[in-house]
Amino acid sequence: MNLTRRTGLFAGAAATAGMLVPGRVLGANGKLNVGIVGAGGMGRMCVGVSGGQNIVAFADVDAVRAAPSYQKHPNVPVFTDFRKMLDKHHKELDVVLISTPDHTHFASTLAAMERGLHVFTQKPLTHDIWQARTLQKAAHQYGVKNVMGNQGRCFDGIRQIKEWIDAGLLGDVTEVHAWTVRPYPGWGSPDGPFPRPKQPIPETLDWDNWQGPVPHRDYNECYLPNNWRAWWDFGNSAMGDIGCHLLDSVYWACDLTGPVSVNSEADVFNEQVTGRDGIVRFKYPARGKHVPLTVHWYEGGLKPDVPEGFDYGTELPNEGILIKGTKRTIYHPGIRADNPVILMSRKDWYTFRKTELPEPTIPRLKSKSPVAELFNAIKGGPKVGSDFDYAAPLTELCCLGGIARRTGKQLDWDPEKMEFKDASLNKYIKAPVRKGWDAGEDLWRQR
Repeated sequence: MNLTRRTGLFAGAAATAGMLVPGRVLGANGKLNVGIVGAGGMGRMCVGVSGGQNIVAFADVDAVRAAPSYQKHPNVPVFTDFRKMLDKHHKELDVVLISTPDHTHFASTLAAMERGLHVFTQKPLTHDIWQARTLQKAAHQYGVKNVMGNQGRCFDGIRQIKEWIDAGLLGDVTEVHAWTVRPYPGWGSPDGPFPRPKQPIPETLDWDNWQGPVPHRDYNECYLPNNWRAWWDFGNSAMGDIGCHLLDSVYWACDLTGPVSVNSEADVFNEQVTGRDGIVRFKYPARGKHVPLTVHWYEGGLKPDVPEGFDYGTELPNEGILIKGTKRTIYHPGIRADNPVILMSRKDWYTFRKTELPEPTIPRLKSKSPVAELFNAIKGGPKVGSDFDYAAPLTELCCLGGIARRTGKQLDWDPEKMEFKDASLNKYIKAPVRKGWDAGEDLWRQR
């Protein structure tokens, strides 16, 4: 069964699977009962957006990082283990918001869904391909609302890009260049030693639960608070960090699913930690109305050449994307499609957008937050944009890029068979997990 498509892969299953659906769709005064897993870092955004709801419980392994959220809501109970939070409070909850490091997204998201709870999960949806496909299946099995936190999917700009491409303003899209300054200096070094020396665990950190499903390693400060992104056991480097943002618009508009060939160029490939910079190329065959397309991904400060007709400074910014067609090119700076333009002089662009741009066809959102979008959907509003049918294959794309950066090998991916032509790479499809963290196996075997 092909689980990579973003259409209703399990259409009809919802009516027959005996799914668990939350019985308290609305709490007192029309408010949702919210559980928050990961209250520090990006989790603070979830806490802020949940201010108009009922926050029932927090779970976070780092008391220092979570302290501002705890102080803002001093009467909300606190856990270091999300499983204990869910065991105690799942009958009260309607929705769980998850903002943990990538390697614990899957376990916490699935645990909430199994209890019939709606879920928000930060990008990337999962740490590996198997996890992404399993969560996509779980979304249909349990019939809960779900969304991934790629905020740009809520913006007007990404809708404009899709409308422009659908209207043929670019001609055939043949080439994409996306670049980021990440991984930031300090994320990690491939110079070793491996493993890093053992250090005392801070009293405010539950290190065992921070590791979650990953095979145990001794604590070292090099992994926290954000440097874990560089370590392949925990993250997928710059591609995992920002790929679901930068590639979101072209993924949606140009249907970047299905077979793909991926390769990477870099000075360093390392099984433990990412190198500083590199280039990844994704080559897609023709897909429906779309012609063959090559996506060039640059990280660590590498960038494409400044395109002809670029009237927005003397050099490209630290992050951005160019979507090149046979007629025209779209450019937007930054990691999210906020203010896209079609490359031409500023004067010509002003005239062009007044006279030549198509009328909007995709509804715009008042809120630019996927959490608010999810809350609205739970309360009977429109379907979210980045649900798991959309987010799982987008995450799969980023996982493929991470494998290329990790190994330096040519990846020829068959999504139908869920395997690589080079069988030695198949071990990266599903990461090994510690005993007791093997959730999802029974669900997977039901396919």
